[in-house]
Amino acid sequence: MLPRRQALPRQGPGAVRGHHGPRPAAPLRGEEVMLRDPAFDRVFAAAVEVMRPYLGDIICIGGCANALYRHHGVMVRVPNPAAYVVQKVLIRDQRRKIESRAKDCYYMYEVSVVFRDNLAALGREYDGLHDLPAPWMKRFAKGIRTLFRDEHAEGATSALDVHEGSGIDGPRLSAGVIQRAVAKMLDAMGVS
Repeated sequence: MLPRRQALPRQGPGAVRGHHGPRPAAPLRGEEVMLRDPAFDRVFAAAVEVMRPYLGDIICIGGCANALYRHHGVMVRVPNPAAYVVQKVLIRDQRRKIESRAKDCYYMYEVSVVFRDNLAALGREYDGLHDLPAPWMKRFAKGIRTLFRDEHAEGATSALDVHEGSGIDGPRLSAGVIQRAVAKMLDAMGVS
């Protein structure tokens, strides 16, 4: 579920004030209090303007510019799913909390499930990442293959832990199911 947002008047084109609903991946903690404060709106608008040059990170390479859709009257940029997976692996070294790393593994599994019927398109999106530095791509390939090399690897087991702790209803998962789903995605992407 995406948050609803509205533009702030006279604050610049990128400024937004969030009217946040529930977000399963990132629950609100104190944010709702800050959003009621007009001073926060001005600070947030200024921060967005300062960060504008940095907002085009690697998850928007390739398919992001064309992947727009309307949600509650607002145009939403949809990141390139292959670049999203690459980014999750590359930022693992920067993540200190085990919980964050585990969620990243679960999100990688979710991408493999969401695109399971369209893995060829996911492979094309990955092929479009050829502009990324070669050392990054080598690090990605080695990292994700290590994370999901078998059902006992860190990626599969930590993704399973996140799923079991989330209370999500649905078919029972196992680390083996998670590992095989991600392996199919990686094969479609041509990651060796």
